[in-house]
Amino acid sequence: MRKILALSAAIASVFAVTAAHADILLIDDFNFPVVAAVVVADQSAGNGITWQTAPATTALPAPNLASTRRIGVESILDNSGGIGGIAGNVGGPLGRLNFTVDTADNGNGYVEWVIPSFAITTPASYFFSVIASSLGSIGFSSVPNLIDFHFNGLSDGNAANDFDTAQASIGAFGFNPAGNPVNFNLSDAEALKLSGGGTLTMKVSGGQGWNLRLDQFAINLPEPTSLALVGLALLGAGVVSRRRKA
Repeated sequence: MRKILALSAAIASVFAVTAAHADILLIDDFNFPVVAAVVVADQSAGNGITWQTAPATTALPAPNLASTRRIGVESILDNSGGIGGIAGNVGGPLGRLNFTVDTADNGNGYVEWVIPSFAITTPASYFFSVIASSLGSIGFSSVPNLIDFHFNGLSDGNAANDFDTAQASIGAFGFNPAGNPVNFNLSDAEALKLSGGGTLTMKVSGGQGWNLRLDQFAINLPEPTSLALVGLALLGAGVVSRRRKA
């Protein structure tokens, strides 16, 4: 029994080390351009997405994995009738992505990245920090901010390389410079498709008057060394079990 308890404690400590030493692979730290690129949708609802212009995309330097990024906004409810129904901006020395919606309006925000092929380990997840989040409403009821992802793989337009990540809710957060970490888990099959490279699109939506501010967007990966330690711990558990049966 003592051996089993000691081994259980060892396995638990290994999993704790694994969680503490996961690698973060940056897709976009939102530091570029240093002067923020701003996109504003002031057209009537239903006119489609207004994408970043001049330049149409932002080239991202190392250590960012994505080679380019562009942002877009889409008006779906226009009660203000003026400029600024929904706006998105990214960049600056603090590295932030911001979407703001006028109180009387509603709309969707988009970020699109082009990602080259890269090595990946599993399990993996999308990872970012919420700096601030205020909820909008439908009628008089508050609704959460919603984020979902679509990936379009590079392989000859083969739809088999595309996938959508389940929509997740982002609740209300007061301003927190350190950020509130959020993970979107990827299946092994999705992680493999992502590693082949392609176009990744994030869509943000909510109720009337929602706002969201995010810090860096990344892929959360387990550290290979930690995975090896977990394997050794589980192998040891098997050896003890076989000895007990013998």
